[in-house]
Amino acid sequence: MSNFKYKLDPGPAKHFCPNCGKRRLVRYIDRTTGEYVEDAGLGRCDRESACGYHKAPSLGKKCYLVECMAIRSISEKAYKITDKLGVFALVPKSQVLERLGSGHCYITEWFLEQTRLFYNKSDVKYFSQKGKAVEMFKPLKPAIEKKPSFHSLELVQDYFLDQRNKDNLTIFLESKFPKGRVETVCREYLLSVTNSYWPASTVFWQIDEAERVHAGKIMNYDPITGKRIKEPFPRINWIHNAIKAKDFKLNQCLFGQHLLATDYDSTIGIVESEKTALIMAILEPSILWLATGSKQNLKPSMLKPLKNRDVVLFPDKSEFQTWKEKAQGMGEVGMTSIAVSTKLENNNDLPEGADLADLYLKTL
Repeated sequence: MSNFKYKLDPGPAKHFCPNCGKRRLVRYIDRTTGEYVEDAGLGRCDRESACGYHKAPSLGKKCYLVECMAIRSISEKAYKITDKLGVFALVPKSQVLERLGSGHCYITEWFLEQTRLFYNKSDVKYFSQKGKAVEMFKPLKPAIEKKPSFHSLELVQDYFLDQRNKDNLTIFLESKFPKGRVETVCREYLLSVTNSYWPASTVFWQIDEAERVHAGKIMNYDPITGKRIKEPFPRINWIHNAIKAKDFKLNQCLFGQHLLATDYDSTIGIVESEKTALIMAILEPSILWLATGSKQNLKPSMLKPLKNRDVVLFPDKSEFQTWKEKAQGMGEVGMTSIAVSTKLENNNDLPEGADLADLYLKTL
């Protein structure tokens, strides 16, 4: 609800989750003050699969406006209400949470659903347990839809050509695979390095087939294990924050999408992790590997450029059913050839959350 008084904190701060104990909770803030709500347990854990905790501030009782022709108290506990269409009902006073000077009133949704009274579904209010209307957030001005922002190709070139140091992920990949093959794949995907925020971090550029640079995602890895560094907090940020790009509106695309401009025939393999896409590009070059970057990015608008291509989704273990359901909704953007692999789901030797790279790295 866009005018709800509270929203999840859009900033990078994370707090301890009361369910899993990890420092991955995004707390709710009051939109009118910008301060955290008093209850520290109100928030959402960003470990969606492993935890799934989400507790939102209560909206209270939902009520709708009933435009009354007449409202008359018939006892200490009830009103006789006649709506503007002439339909009447006996309504408990406990279900009438606000009476207006015009004679109209707000009645609880629960009770209205049991009557034939006509009510305005576009005029809704929420009331606390004490019967007080919950304040909703009202922007001073209508929100103006901002156009998506893009970086320049020159910026990508500056980062990509700065090879004085290697990022930790490249160091890891070269410890596992032939150096020449790693260099080829990193060049194709324009993998870059930055010391912004954390030393030797990796920049994953999101560039579409029209060479528009949507974003540069910064992530920090352990050069020995190749694992993302998540403690004391996940090390993820964006190039537009690093260069302090003013009023940048993030509008993501698939990692590796720029390769569609030169590869017209290959089957496309989609994974969640950018690192996994790179490893699979090294091991299985006959497939064009792309990455969503997150579970939320597996959606029709992101996969629309893949229309008329043969696509196979490779979900992390335990995510098969979710990805299968999402794949069934891709028809709205004209995708007719999309399959979902069970390669990980049927593997009993892998832990929950393991991805395709984990399967292959076990054998090295």
